[in-house]
Amino acid sequence: MQRVVFVTTVLMLGIAAPQECGTTSISPNDDTTVRPGQGNLDESMGLLVKYNPVGASFIEFTLGNGSVDSATLNLYNFWTYNEPNQNLEVRGWEYDFDETVLTWDNAPDTSGWPLVAGPFNVSGPAQWYALDITDFYNAHLGRTVAFYVSAVSGSGDGPIFVDREGTDVPEYGYDNDPAYGPRIDVGSGGETGDPPTIQEVSPDPDVVSVGTEYQRQLSLLQGTEPITWTVVSGPSGMTVNSSGLVSGWTPTQFDEGKTFSARVQAQNDYGSDVESWQIQVTDTTSQSAMQWEMVEIALKGSSSPANPFTDVTLQAEVSAPDGRTLLVDGFYDGDGHGGQDGNVWKVRLSPDQPGTWSWVTHSNDSGLDGKSGRVQVSRSSGHGPVTTDGHYFRYANGDPVFLIGNFLDRAAPAYEEFSHTLLSELISETNRQDMIARHRDFHHANKMNIYLANKGDYGSISTTPWVGSASSNDKTRFDLARWQMYDRIVAQLEDEGMAAELWFFADDSGFGDAMSTADRQRLIQYGLARLSAYPHTMFVLCLEWQEGWSSSTVAADSSFAQGHNPWNRAWSVHGTTGNFSFPNESWADFMATQSGNSVDPGGNNSHTVQNRALAAKPLLVEEFGILETDYDTRLRGNLWAAFCGGAAGTGTGSDLARLRTFLEVSSVPFETMWPDNGVVDSGFGLTNGDITVAYLEHGGTVRVTLGSGTFDATWFNPRASDGGSLWVDAGRIAGDSSIQTPDSGDWVLLCERVD
Repeated sequence: MQRVVFVTTVLMLGIAAPQECGTTSISPNDDTTVRPGQGNLDESMGLLVKYNPVGASFIEFTLGNGSVDSATLNLYNFWTYNEPNQNLEVRGWEYDFDETVLTWDNAPDTSGWPLVAGPFNVSGPAQWYALDITDFYNAHLGRTVAFYVSAVSGSGDGPIFVDREGTDVPEYGYDNDPAYGPRIDVGSGGETGDPPTIQEVSPDPDVVSVGTEYQRQLSLLQGTEPITWTVVSGPSGMTVNSSGLVSGWTPTQFDEGKTFSARVQAQNDYGSDVESWQIQVTDTTSQSAMQWEMVEIALKGSSSPANPFTDVTLQAEVSAPDGRTLLVDGFYDGDGHGGQDGNVWKVRLSPDQPGTWSWVTHSNDSGLDGKSGRVQVSRSSGHGPVTTDGHYFRYANGDPVFLIGNFLDRAAPAYEEFSHTLLSELISETNRQDMIARHRDFHHANKMNIYLANKGDYGSISTTPWVGSASSNDKTRFDLARWQMYDRIVAQLEDEGMAAELWFFADDSGFGDAMSTADRQRLIQYGLARLSAYPHTMFVLCLEWQEGWSSSTVAADSSFAQGHNPWNRAWSVHGTTGNFSFPNESWADFMATQSGNSVDPGGNNSHTVQNRALAAKPLLVEEFGILETDYDTRLRGNLWAAFCGGAAGTGTGSDLARLRTFLEVSSVPFETMWPDNGVVDSGFGLTNGDITVAYLEHGGTVRVTLGSGTFDATWFNPRASDGGSLWVDAGRIAGDSSIQTPDSGDWVLLCERVD
């Protein structure tokens, strides 16, 4: 939840509200009042806010680019007629409006906008009200936002805040100066600021082709403006501009095969940072790579189409060492570095076996057609992409993997709670990195669920892959600066050891059948062309398809996707609470379900066992609870109930790190096991006859029924918040016997056959 603080009001006579040393002000772009049935009210009154009859106000600002230590929204109420006494709140979101056009009827629905300040009371004399909006400000740096000021209760008139033009009400004797209009005061206390920290360049080494200008946009994780950028060292001609764009150097044929070093510094009044990386010069007609490594082929088109996303086609016919032929879609990438305009096209390969791969292009652009080349691929010691094997997932090298993540994590700070929003244009890079760090370090996750398109889910924390905003965009054109960020974050997740489970469409967003087939499939094709060559990716069509999709649309779009999925990345769709709807469809590589956010462990285990039986495909029990605190007993029980029910992975839960620890330390061959609750008289069991795992919700005496033989028994403590022993030796037991838990909490019992 965002911090909401009401700062004590101050009454000023004849002058504006005071500013602290080091504080600067931001004036509004637009502001106006809206009231039902009264049309546009700009300049006819100030900023009225009233409970009954209703009146509310919108105020628009463009925020600065640098993070601040403090930010206050300042409003001056001048209206004292008829004893105003109103309790107000302020909500805010990214929104751009024209004060001469906005009315009550065409105003946006603000019910999903986050609360920024309030409730607070406005009454008494004319005075300034200063509202702390620091967290909101730092979460929306550089964006145009609007504040919606409304009353939640009250009596009497008003208040009426002075607007940016300076509100005059001559008939009541009010003659206001524009200096009393709304403003945002920001500052660092006049003393401190943040030194710059440059986002690490990825990939490193970077690659550039002979004859292609090298460009790399450097990004800051933090840093108080102004920032000075300098090339410390690099190839001759390399420069960096005031926004961190490195350019100016084009390698020649004499540079082919060489590796160059680059060092760039960012500096401000509070410190400096230097980022160093290497650049390899290649000839795209002959490249080398490791097995499963993403290989990028950059090409230059010769035409200037009106819309390169729709008017140009590009495919590469790829021949594998074993004789297979694959058709791989290319994609338009502007200037190749996030710029929208240019003539750069790319094809990305993910060679899955050692040997010589060859490719030739087919295109309706003469500059892209008939290009060819080779890639010499060496055997990799890595695990490769996630693949399916019966009821479970394996990596391509054969190692089994149980996928664990948490996309509903309200215990995390604001804008870091929902992993689906990782690529949102509305969250900061700091939010992104903190979210990844929490998944990696706290949850010990090996998977993140991420939206590629969202408008209305999670309180409208949108992800907009198209040019424009969530509310107004061109679905025939992709925003290449955003897609460059998507590339960077997806690549980072590979380095972090996490599968990127990419969901094309969110629910609550008007996608599905309300969106044209062409627009949906254009995004699917572009997303697969650009991202599926990353070896750790897997894909889901949408969240809760029943909320806007027909089953025939799901099937058609999924079949289309599989036709543009040359690297065979795992694909599925997610539904509302209940059983998976498409278990026997050939396009569904795995089953993604939810048992419901209020389900208990018994219900979650039943859901898992029932859905696992639908098809010999991996089952991801994605959604069975929202984590409101770091540790939750019910959600921990749900996690283990899903595991013992034969799930291949989960997307929610509590104490995830303990399950990862159990799997890594015990090396339990879960991929050979099946659910069997009959192995214990209470709880849930998973077994293959020789090895049994049982989860007991409550401590006490449990009877095990494992059949004939003798077993070594060990207790495992699944409670990450518990400071007790992680493993407790229970000794050797008979296959049919009773055993006592170490304490009254929940425990996991591991039994391994001795004879």
